[in-house]
Amino acid sequence: MVLNRLSAFFHESSSYRGQVARLASGNIIAAVLPFLFQPFIARLYNATDFSVLGWYMSFISILSVFATGKYELAIVLPESDKDAKNIAFLSLALSVIFSIFFITVSVLFYNSIAGYLNTKDVVWIFFIGPGVFLYCSSQVFFYMANRYSLYNSMSISKINQNAGMIVFQLVFGILSIGGLGLIFGRIFGYLISTVVLGWIVVKFSPIYKTDIRRDTISYLSKKYNNFPKHLILSNLVAAIYIQLPFIYIAKQYNSEVAGQFSFAMQMITIPGILISNAIGYVFRQKASELYKSSGRFDNLLIQTLKKCFLFSIVPFSILIFFSVPIFKVFFGGNWILAGKFASVLSIMAFIGFFITPIDNAAIVVNKTNFEFWYQMSRFLANILIIISAILFSLPVFTYLYLLVIITVIHYIIDLFFSYKFSLSSAYFEQ
Repeated sequence: MVLNRLSAFFHESSSYRGQVARLASGNIIAAVLPFLFQPFIARLYNATDFSVLGWYMSFISILSVFATGKYELAIVLPESDKDAKNIAFLSLALSVIFSIFFITVSVLFYNSIAGYLNTKDVVWIFFIGPGVFLYCSSQVFFYMANRYSLYNSMSISKINQNAGMIVFQLVFGILSIGGLGLIFGRIFGYLISTVVLGWIVVKFSPIYKTDIRRDTISYLSKKYNNFPKHLILSNLVAAIYIQLPFIYIAKQYNSEVAGQFSFAMQMITIPGILISNAIGYVFRQKASELYKSSGRFDNLLIQTLKKCFLFSIVPFSILIFFSVPIFKVFFGGNWILAGKFASVLSIMAFIGFFITPIDNAAIVVNKTNFEFWYQMSRFLANILIIISAILFSLPVFTYLYLLVIITVIHYIIDLFFSYKFSLSSAYFEQ
């Protein structure tokens, strides 16, 4: 039913809508899988285990920003496929170097990290380096597939990733190894996605020894050096911004509350992100083509925004008003607090669902400096409400409502500038 509804919105006669439907449909399946099996996983793990997963994913999200220099975002830009392959190779090489570096840091500063997290059981930090490498590798191949319009393969990759994650989390949950089971499930999910999508991409466009050249890599690293110069810092700020609520709650309260929050975030925001990002991948490719040919892509932006808004109204309305009973019935009475968190977070997730796909407009017109200032503004606003929450001893839900308000305001700002960018880059060059 959901897939039919999506097709009705997007498929019609437009190739763009068809591509969105193929990719987003696969991502819907990938997003639904955790919901189908989460009732079992929620009964195999407790809130403290999800707190461990929350810390692990916070490290992965923040550190992966550095790993590739954000060069993978430039893969769709060159006209030459050989140039794209060299950028992909550069991204993978950088991720290998960074992951080895962080593994070394984990060994040398294990006690310091354990002290910061206020726990002796942080053996999972040794798996951060491999996790960063596998996550970044899957992203590199994902952007290569995006370049070649391999939308079916991209969908299959996401389905395989989540299916593999669920299988391993169930197995490790039965073995009762705690939060490590959730982490191992994530790692195996990334591994499956990387291997499957990497094999498909290489099969579609084989990489020969002569394709990868040191001088070409050096030239392209300089040509697209605005990506590491501008996007590392802006994406780092964005990653920290996304993880700050969990970090604040984990440090300010306890692992039980942090685990409930982490579980709610996983259930409410991740499925929406999967689907909206899928639409965003297609949007960025088509917007890049339109920008190169006509210098504007406002019609595409409006079309995407409208369809995403209409598609998201019903499911997010249900989540906003009925998250608590849904969580109680499906996940068990131990997750009622997570349901309350989910009800608040759904407001933010709803707005983000139809804004996120079009927020690549700045990247399309190479206005990476806007991304930095936008992310910096969100970050500083979040820091401000955290400081206020600490100074005035605000309840956790008051903090979350302030977070929602700040986030929605920034989404509106992002929408305004994205539309202006879509009209023409010359608008901002005058």
